[in-house]
Amino acid sequence: MNPFKKDPQTEQDTQGPIRYPDASALRRPFDPPKYVILTCLAGALAAAALAWFFMGDVLDEVLHGEERKQAQIEENLNRDISYRLVPIDTFVPMSDGEIRTYLEENGLTYYEEPVEPVMVENDEGELVESYPETEGVDLFVIPEDVSLEFVQAEFPYGIDYGISGLNGTKASQILVGSWRIVYDRGDYTSVAIKYCDFSSTDGESAVNAAITAMGWAENETFVETEAGVDSWGNTYRQGNIEIDGKTYSWKVSACNLNNAFDIKGLPEDAQYVGIRITA
Repeated sequence: MNPFKKDPQTEQDTQGPIRYPDASALRRPFDPPKYVILTCLAGALAAAALAWFFMGDVLDEVLHGEERKQAQIEENLNRDISYRLVPIDTFVPMSDGEIRTYLEENGLTYYEEPVEPVMVENDEGELVESYPETEGVDLFVIPEDVSLEFVQAEFPYGIDYGISGLNGTKASQILVGSWRIVYDRGDYTSVAIKYCDFSSTDGESAVNAAITAMGWAENETFVETEAGVDSWGNTYRQGNIEIDGKTYSWKVSACNLNNAFDIKGLPEDAQYVGIRITA
């Protein structure tokens, strides 16, 4: 066999007819149908409109959000609402139940500071939570145009934590027209009323306004023994007063609200007032 000679069978296989595929499909235009173009265009326009809408909200919030919040705060601060303060000496001879009843009968809605649970051992030797009975009250009288449910939602962990966690808008809504009464019963009697004064712009005027609100100017037993500014920067006046024939010490003090609660957006000259009677 000649190794340089092609195999007849191989030559026959490789020299068969050449077939070319139909390429006409490749020469057709690549443009999609008009309905596809219109659908895509409509989708693009809708996406652009939504993007503009949401982007507009974002930009508006960035540029004007703080202005609107401050405007809402100012509106809340300037609303016509009474604090409906009760003279503190009214509560001194009352029991805890009588204080609650007095507020309710006079149309004053209040939120009560929750009692902290303690762990005690039950009959089976297991540790369980128990809510002990306590003497004294800590009540937050809410404004007449604010619902109790709203305050409860903002104060889930108590009054102090609740106030500290408020933003300017909610604080201006809750703190205008509200006040707190705390009655401690123990080795000595201590009754305190606390509230925010957004009308007075300094400690002295806030203290004077509080004394006027208590109606003490008409009380012949009302005596002032001292006044000034203490080491904490609180403006105060103090003295003695008789209630039901018994002599008590009184003290009224005020400081800038931001010294008590750091709430952004509230007036820097707002005052936090405390009225206290002890025996």
